[in-house]
Amino acid sequence: MNPLRTLRFLTFLLITNPLVGWAQLFPENDAERGGGSLVGCDPGLVVDFDEHILGGYGYLMVPQVSPGQTYVVNSIWSSFSDILSQSTDPELSINFPGPGEYPVCLTVNALDAGTFAPCSTSTCRLIEALPDSICLELVADFNISGISGPEITFVELGDILAVPHETLWSFADGSSLTGSTASYSFTGAGPHKICLTLQGGPPAYCTASVCKWLYIGPGTSDCNLFMDPGFIHFSDGQLVGVLDTSSTSGLDHVVEWDFGDGTASTGQVALHAYEWFGEFNLCRTLRSWGPMLTDTCVSTECVQVYAFPTTSVAEGPDRLVEWTAGPVPTSDLVELRGPRVDQLRVRVLDMSGRMVQELTPSGAAERINLDVSSLGSGAYVVELHSFGSIRTLRIVKGPQ
Repeated sequence: MNPLRTLRFLTFLLITNPLVGWAQLFPENDAERGGGSLVGCDPGLVVDFDEHILGGYGYLMVPQVSPGQTYVVNSIWSSFSDILSQSTDPELSINFPGPGEYPVCLTVNALDAGTFAPCSTSTCRLIEALPDSICLELVADFNISGISGPEITFVELGDILAVPHETLWSFADGSSLTGSTASYSFTGAGPHKICLTLQGGPPAYCTASVCKWLYIGPGTSDCNLFMDPGFIHFSDGQLVGVLDTSSTSGLDHVVEWDFGDGTASTGQVALHAYEWFGEFNLCRTLRSWGPMLTDTCVSTECVQVYAFPTTSVAEGPDRLVEWTAGPVPTSDLVELRGPRVDQLRVRVLDMSGRMVQELTPSGAAERINLDVSSLGSGAYVVELHSFGSIRTLRIVKGPQ
């Protein structure tokens, strides 16, 4: 499976049978992982990148950028596996921790050629980590080969000799079959989920999977039968990444993001940098449609995200960077602790940047109990100052 295919809907198979009526087989959207883009510059600035498999789940990402009517200033790579990582290297060399799908984004910062106004355009993709380039030849796909009453036979497609492998079929009730074909009797209209997994042998031990959804009439159903919406987000300072995890049971769909600051994006995965600190309402809207539905199904979910100043340590004692704050969230008391630091000053800021509390311990300090009982619920920034250095921490005050 090529993980760089853009989000799209594959054509479905329509088979008629006088005993069953009709059956439709839809590829699952999860098998067609896509990407997203956030365009802030002239559309002539095209941001893309190629991936090259190095082996052992190592990859090299090579940018493909056309500046259009802009002057490119710099570019930033962002990736997320266990943690969010960023790099300003021209090319991104990355080792993924193992098999799976990982978001990778390339952001290009530029100046408009006419107005010299700064702008940025980002492209994000889900990269399916493979152990070896030979695994690209192992592609899982299947179709319906026959229908006999409630029993439907599926057949593996593609060049089954390209990479030697074992074939496993799995069904929603937990049953499984092996072999290049599989016959199964279904009860009810569906949707019924069928998955095909190919497991290769040494030395690469490649694996490829695909799932599809089977419908056996009628032609109209409720949205709740098809949509299982959801998404995850991760943030670091003013940067937030989003990944849609919804299932639409194979039906066509579009994912829209509203970052709460007037910025919008589309695609299954996206990256956004807030221009100011604060609390934002991040929303994902999922729209799904298809011949099984009489109208478009719409689902919107929102979460609160907090954009904070990134942690920085200027000239001064390196020990300040080791300070932490906890627990987060908290109720009345926050413990600040770290290596012993002299001339420490503590400032607490709300999300508008207004200082709401200040504390200057007498003498050197290695632990401070910060009383936040008088503060309202919400997010705050704690700044630790010492000898020109600044350590920025995030705290969240829970409901009263």
